[in-house]
Amino acid sequence: MINICLVGFGRLGFRYLQAISKLTLKINLYIVDKNTKRFKKINEIKNSINQGLKVSFSKNFKEIPKKIDLIIVSTTCDGRSKLILKINKELKFKNIILEKPLSQSIKELNEIDNILYKKKNCWVNLDKIFQKNFSYIKK
Repeated sequence: MINICLVGFGRLGFRYLQAISKLTLKINLYIVDKNTKRFKKINEIKNSINQGLKVSFSKNFKEIPKKIDLIIVSTTCDGRSKLILKINKELKFKNIILEKPLSQSIKELNEIDNILYKKKNCWVNLDKIFQKNFSYIKK
């Protein structure tokens, strides 16, 4: 079984759930979000979830296993370095995907770098509109 932790269950987090639910792998998906009202959104795709996918919801990291194969952070960038520090302290993981712009300041970006650099495999998923080439092609 693959353990995946999805942090943040807004629009983007829901899209990740939709994509993960189509995989044919056996996956334990742990969704962490402070807003438990968002967890009702799973009813929208309940019928299309792969049989090998087990979904659990939690308000914090204490209720999920400590060893995770992949963490996906789909929250806003506000307080991102504090969130990553908390994740790093509470969970054991090697792979992480960070969504959206990483931070709103160089200081916070350096904090994130210090937490993850050379310790974790990190992928930053950035919208195409932020890429210079995309803007050029669009024009």
